[in-house]
Amino acid sequence: MDNCAAACGKMENKSVVVKVVLDDNKETKLLQTLKCDLNAKEPVTYVINSAGQVTGTHNGLTDVNTLVSSAKKAPASSCCPGGAKAGACK
Repeated sequence: MDNCAAACGKMENKSVVVKVVLDDNKETKLLQTLKCDLNAKEPVTYVINSAGQVTGTHNGLTDVNTLVSSAKKAPASSCCPGGAKAGACK
């Protein structure tokens, strides 16, 4: 969590850290959406942009710069051919 907080600081505090408790029934839908492995033996960090798209998934302790890089990149898949930058998604 410390590295996540440090990454948020490097993002000029335009990001937040959200800790999700795996056995909280209120989080079931989120965990299913993320395809979270509930039997994982180490923490998993999901980097999600402001549009709700996962731009990075990291297992175990993750370097601050890796988290920042994930936060700044476009998601691996787009909502439609050409993606939003091509003007095809509205």
